[in-house]
Amino acid sequence: MAGGAIGFFTGSRGPHWPIYALILTGLAVLLLLPHPWQGLAFVPIPASAIGYAMGKEVAFFRLNLRGPASPTTL
Repeated sequence: MAGGAIGFFTGSRGPHWPIYALILTGLAVLLLLPHPWQGLAFVPIPASAIGYAMGKEVAFFRLNLRGPASPTTL
């Protein structure tokens, strides 16, 4: 969910560093936890990436729903 929120709020052309920070933080936290949780250390990578991609798509479609800009708009 956090990856989707980051993708949505950064927009279709936003910065990419927040998703990398989220993935690295999730990876580090799970690697530092006791043994049963260390097996899930690589789960945040695809989960965050999929959520991020979905959030970016929603932001892209939200931008396109506004309609075309008028010719006089810069």
